[in-house]
Amino acid sequence: MKLISIFYWIIIVTGSCRPKQQVKESREISGISGETSDIIISDSAAKQTRGVAVGGAWMVPNHVLLENISEPTNIRKFNQLLQGTDLKEKLSDKGPFTLFIPTDAAFQKLSPVMAKQLFSATNNEQKNHFIKRHLVPGKILATDLKDEVVLKAADGHNLHIRNNKQTILVDGATIIVKDGVSNNGVVHIIDRVLSSGVAP
Repeated sequence: MKLISIFYWIIIVTGSCRPKQQVKESREISGISGETSDIIISDSAAKQTRGVAVGGAWMVPNHVLLENISEPTNIRKFNQLLQGTDLKEKLSDKGPFTLFIPTDAAFQKLSPVMAKQLFSATNNEQKNHFIKRHLVPGKILATDLKDEVVLKAADGHNLHIRNNKQTILVDGATIIVKDGVSNNGVVHIIDRVLSSGVAP
């Protein structure tokens, strides 16, 4: 009788340890470090996905676009422009919207004249035009960006997609981070400004 009790005790203890081991193994298989996983699962809605890492922050699907784009350190110039427009609050609305956001490095490729014009404190109309050129109504994931697809930006301009199954181009700008999903849209990070959006 005593041996039977010990046997059942071993089974119970072994069974209770198994889930933790499975979690550890699944993290190792998926390539997610323990440190990263702690960040991800700290929010209940984010448990279902890894989210997308951008500029030292995470874009997660339980946040709205405005929240997700406010934290990354490599798209601050875009956010600076957004502050001077009436479109800021729109990115907290139901949407959905798709944003193609240039990195800060992409803005450095602009000529000094264009950059000065764009970041002028009083030029809100120009800023609105710029943001709208990079904004498309609807939630458009990378899988939707087929070769020769044409998207209609919020300013009415046609954005032409080229996709060779390795690289996706939007009007010649390369998508370097894709599918930063929010609950009201999605963000794709691009390597240059859609320069025709710099001037009406």
